[in-house]
Amino acid sequence: MVTVMSFEYGRRLQGRIALALCLASGAHSLALSAPDGDRAVVIGRNKQLLFDDHVIAERQNVSRVFNPAEKVDRNPIMVGEKPWEGKTIYVGNVLYDDEEGIFKMWYWVLRMSYQVPAKPYSQYENLLRAAKYQESFLPCYATSKDGLRWERPNLGLVEFEGSKDNNLLPPVSDGRMHNYAGIVKDRRDPDSTRRYKAVAWRPKDAKGEFGVGVYFSPDGLHWTASALNPVVKGTSDVHTLLGWDERIKKYVAYLRPGSAQKLAPAAGSGLMRIIGYSTSDDFEHWTPIVPALVPDSVDPVDTQFYGMPVVHYEGFYIGFPWVFRTNQLTHVPQLAFSRDGLHFQRTPLRGDFIPLGPKGDFDDGNVWSVQPVVHGGKIWFYYTGTRWRGAYDLFELGNDVADSIGLATLPLDGFASIEAGPNPGTLTTKPMIFEGSRLEFNLEASQKGYGTDEATSLRIEILDADGATLPGFSLAESEPETETRINGHARWKRGGDVSALAGKPVRLRFHLRNAKLYAFQFR
Repeated sequence: MVTVMSFEYGRRLQGRIALALCLASGAHSLALSAPDGDRAVVIGRNKQLLFDDHVIAERQNVSRVFNPAEKVDRNPIMVGEKPWEGKTIYVGNVLYDDEEGIFKMWYWVLRMSYQVPAKPYSQYENLLRAAKYQESFLPCYATSKDGLRWERPNLGLVEFEGSKDNNLLPPVSDGRMHNYAGIVKDRRDPDSTRRYKAVAWRPKDAKGEFGVGVYFSPDGLHWTASALNPVVKGTSDVHTLLGWDERIKKYVAYLRPGSAQKLAPAAGSGLMRIIGYSTSDDFEHWTPIVPALVPDSVDPVDTQFYGMPVVHYEGFYIGFPWVFRTNQLTHVPQLAFSRDGLHFQRTPLRGDFIPLGPKGDFDDGNVWSVQPVVHGGKIWFYYTGTRWRGAYDLFELGNDVADSIGLATLPLDGFASIEAGPNPGTLTTKPMIFEGSRLEFNLEASQKGYGTDEATSLRIEILDADGATLPGFSLAESEPETETRINGHARWKRGGDVSALAGKPVRLRFHLRNAKLYAFQFR
């Protein structure tokens, strides 16, 4: 028997097989050869962010813009105000617990003691010795219903000046957990005593060992150190935790290697702070650190990376490297992104993601951000802001040192956008194979106020793989969108049902005017 397969049926079957393989593997997208020789990208129901041209074939009169986070008006949102806090507090980690319906924050009080040495100040190392500088960190816990107003619950766990009426957390079992601990709530672990997990710098102990420590807690308040600590020895002092990566079925952390790891920077040998990558099956045995992000030729020559919190977001790994300029002694987060969590790209202009504040503000010296929180239709970036940059500033500011916690936000999906101004522009995708019955988009209208050439418009047409407009989905039949929509629904005169096109290679052409397109998705 000879089976004859029509061209149309074969094309549908090809798309369905590829789509099934894509969805079964958990891949965010998959490219395959379409009948016309183009490359079709299987996207299923996955949201498409606009960091790169992975699904984009052509742009006309539009720009890709990488958007900085916007600081909230009430900054700083937390300052040291309790007797045990003093004036210096650092955010270590924030998460939104949807089981309990609250934001949770772990933060550290930095207690410093020093004597201001006589001027003129000498070299840095001698200066610190002359000042008899010492520091220690006290862990604290806070909660919030709205992410802006924070409460310090009376935990009754630690005595301070004769009272346990405070929000201090008890020290971990080995007494070594340091500030900037990456903390996750791990629901997949069947062991409830390991519900919360943390990775942090573990300073040198009596045996002279130091490096990465990992910690476990049933409630986020009482922490136990792993008996294997330090689980990676000889590292540097800032580590961040992604948590469980469902794509590779492993825990992922971004550890900053030290000289013991012998990871030379890509540009050659020499002193260089870089970001490393390590994975674990059980959270206690970690793979050797490999480089994930190193400064390159586009960066100023004094650029180093002090830490990098990373979030897994809609198929991307989005990082916020703390860019350390050694000549200026400033730390400012920038933006990096990756599709595999190991190989990161940077934005072309290397703009600051959360810039320093103006001179005199609480964050005019350093900004250290932590892993963001996605909640309530926006993305929350908590950070520590300082006025000092180095020891000289500490001594000059004296009692005016007041490191505090700030907040900046982005719209949902707002990391990168395709933007058009008063002159209409278009974005045309590659052939894509999708699943679902409707097309959604995330659109932000332009600001209004000058009265001319300000009207926002988005219209969408659907084309076949060769670029011919499909009947019923033309530009003329598209219903225009003129306002901001997080989950806008594309419609044409015949309605918004696109299920008849599912499984076939199609292109989208977005016609934009005075608008920012953040993302699109078939559902």
